[in-house]
This record gives sequence, C-alpha cells and structure tokens, in this order.
Amino acid sequence: MFTPIRVDEVRYLLNRLHKGSKNGDFHKVDMKSAFFELTLNNMMKMIAGKRYYDENNTVDLEETRKFKEMVTEAFQLSGATNYGDFVPFLKWVGVNGLEKRLQELQKKRDKFLQDLIEKHRRGGVILVLKKGERR
Repeated sequence: MFTPIRVDEVRYLLNRLHKGSKNGDFHKVDMKSAFFELTLNNMMKMIAGKRYYDENNTVDLEETRKFKEMVTEAFQLSGATNYGDFVPFLKWVGVNGLEKRLQELQKKRDKFLQDLIEKHRRGGVILVLKKGERR
C-alpha cells in the first residue's frame, strides 16, 4: 500500500545526490541528515500526503521544524534510562523528569496531529492514493 511512497522518496533522495555530483563536481553530503530527512518525508507523506523536506524549500518551515523537534525528542527519550523502572520510589519522586517530558511530548504530538486533522477537515489532502491502490 505504501510502497510507491517509499520508492518515490528514495528516488527523490537519489536524484538529489546525483544532481550534486554533475559534471564531476563532487561535494560532501551529510548522509545522517539525508537519511533522517528521507525517513521523515516517508512518514509524513504516509500520514499527511506531503513532503516536509524539499531542496526548493517549498514546504512550511515552521511546521517542519516542529515535526523534526518532536521526532528528535522522541528518539532521545526512547533511548533514555528511566531509573524509576529499576527503583520504583524514584518514579514517584521524578528524579530525572522522564515521565513529565514524555507527557509533554505526547501533548505536542496530539496537538500536531489534531492540526493535521483540522487541515483535512478544511479541505486539505491527508493521503493521496495512486490509481489502483486501496486504503
């Protein structure tokens, strides 16, 4: 169902890399950020039907910034050690504040997704299916 989106985004990344090396002029590419953008574009194209990172900067920069911050924070928090899991009374005290940060992140995520739903209700496109695809 989402294979065409993934193929399209990988093709977009490869074209961007190829354009950067035309005429034998090679330049360094930060592959970590390129793969991060590829992953975020895949997710957002599946969720919202639009690309968030574009070489022409034709996307909403504020919305892109918020989304990138949320994903980065989610990755950081998912790798954080929660001492309350090992020593239960520390969870009640909130030693490293992980629970509070996770709750704040959830509120941000809920607001972001609610905004996407509101845009869809106002007539924006959330998911574009190609001919012959099923939901």
